[in-house]
Amino acid sequence: MRWLSRNRYLLLNGFVLVPLGLYMMMMWLAFASGFAREKNPLAIIIPPLLALHIIVFLVCWLFAIRRFRKLGNYGKWDLIPIWYFCLATLIMFLV
Repeated sequence: MRWLSRNRYLLLNGFVLVPLGLYMMMMWLAFASGFAREKNPLAIIIPPLLALHIIVFLVCWLFAIRRFRKLGNYGKWDLIPIWYFCLATLIMFLV
């Protein structure tokens, strides 16, 4: 139980925010290309955004693990870029 409480931010980001963001981008691409008569010019940015989503998560995870090895603990501040990236992605697709 102690491990779960210590790693809750990492688990939340890895199992909730990253897959939700990836799903949201893929659905946006599918609906945009499915209902449009012409090719959507924004569809070209989806593959790099999908890759960036995974890269941001992995880099934050690696930094959090490195800090955990050095200091014995890490907090939500190590993983906050994932939150901002997901929020920016959500805002971009809602606008």
